[in-house]
Amino acid sequence: MYKDLSYKKERFRTSLTPNALLLLLVLIWLAVFLPSLYFYKDSKLYYCMFSLCFLALILSAFIGSVSYSYMFLAVFLWLGFWMKMSLHLIFKYPYQEAIGYFSLKNDSFDPVLKVAMLGVLGVLLARALFYLLKLRQTVKINVEEYWPAPAWFQKNRPLIYSLLLLAVLALPIFNLEFQLVQTGLIPKTILFWPCNALIFWFLNIGFVLIILLAMGWELQRNDIRMFIVLYLLLLLEASFSSLSLISRSSFIFHVVPILFVYAFNRNKIMLSYQTILLLLALTGGLFCCSLYEVSVFRGYYYSGDFLPLNETRSVSLETAKDQTEGQKRKRFSSLEHHSPILGFLGESFNANSQPYIEKFAKVFGNLVVDRWLGMEGVMAVVSYPKKSIMLLKEALFRKQKLGEMDIYQDIAQSQYRHIDSSRFTFATLPGAIAFLYFSGSGLIVWMGMAFLTGLMMLGERSVFFMTQSNLLCAAYGVSIAYSIEQFGFSPIDVLKYYILVFAFFVMVFFLKNQSVNGNASWFVRTT
Repeated sequence: MYKDLSYKKERFRTSLTPNALLLLLVLIWLAVFLPSLYFYKDSKLYYCMFSLCFLALILSAFIGSVSYSYMFLAVFLWLGFWMKMSLHLIFKYPYQEAIGYFSLKNDSFDPVLKVAMLGVLGVLLARALFYLLKLRQTVKINVEEYWPAPAWFQKNRPLIYSLLLLAVLALPIFNLEFQLVQTGLIPKTILFWPCNALIFWFLNIGFVLIILLAMGWELQRNDIRMFIVLYLLLLLEASFSSLSLISRSSFIFHVVPILFVYAFNRNKIMLSYQTILLLLALTGGLFCCSLYEVSVFRGYYYSGDFLPLNETRSVSLETAKDQTEGQKRKRFSSLEHHSPILGFLGESFNANSQPYIEKFAKVFGNLVVDRWLGMEGVMAVVSYPKKSIMLLKEALFRKQKLGEMDIYQDIAQSQYRHIDSSRFTFATLPGAIAFLYFSGSGLIVWMGMAFLTGLMMLGERSVFFMTQSNLLCAAYGVSIAYSIEQFGFSPIDVLKYYILVFAFFVMVFFLKNQSVNGNASWFVRTT
């Protein structure tokens, strides 16, 4: 298949077999389940059912893997619901997200578990339907289906890659200087429509899609060396984009797709043991550096300190309300005389950076579990007395306006209800299961999660239909799964975002110069 000519003697083939991976997941589940069951104060039967539902969810993601998006969604929900609650039961530390009117001491968790189980059963229903329909998988690479790069691309590869490198470096710096799109902040500079939106799209997913498309073409050419070079470019892009967007999670979501593709296609992408270790070490090191620098940068822009440890979209309420521009100028260099980048560098590499390093370690730990949404959102909505179909409809079609707070902020009693919305765009998010329970109907939660999951998986197959690229399927998968896990803030804007994403896939489809009718058979799984 794909050959790395410089590493014929040694290949990296060792990995967990599917059965070993499933056994490991079950052992982890048991190790966490037994002590958490002991500490659960309400119905033990409910907690056992809740735990078994999530065990089925995580196992279904890796048994007969057919979809990257389903795998990512299952992992996100597993972390945000079952793992989060279990660890909180065992270690008895407070929840980091707002939980509305829910009382941890007086209210029963059983209704919360019931809603969570209905949501997971909806996800499992969609997975079962796709299995019964025998729709083809998008996880494993089939070399015969890969298509070569267009002639104009092959002819101008050095120039195109040089321009791509320039764009990957220049656009994040441009965004930092003029503060066009950054997490939690109102833009300081508004370009003519739709430049701000396009810049966000490129930094958030556009560059990733372009690089992964090129990596697929290099695999088709059997050029593993250039494939590795493009992976290094992807690491560079992830580092710069996460810093430019001041988003701690961006690096992960830019790099994870290619790692998952490799994990499921080790026999198709042949790399040496040394190469794998070196690339993994480099990836881990850059991630830690990115996490540290982004955290310091967030302090520079938000409050001069770290945010609450679990949230990407959070800021200290008191500092956000009380900190004046004069205080900022006293703490940092004036933004009128120095660029944000220079001010940040001065703060980031200050000799008194030890507190930042200590807080960075706490941030890193909390990102593993508590940053994933789920349990708190359901707790808040379950305790909210005014649930109705009309509330769900209003939240679904509400168009977010500058200066207005999202509906869920009142439901969750979020700290951001009184924040200066003319400067900040922070919000506590419910997640899809809690959002659907705005209706107060368990049936809507069950059917709604089945619909969203089915639409998500159908979308991934559409991506493969248009692109025949497992790499692009993985990038789409992690993005759409995260959008569902974080669902609740301005759904209309989320829809617009994915219209732009699919416009890119349509462009790739036309690049193949293939007719729709000629590719219709790709939807059917071959035996």
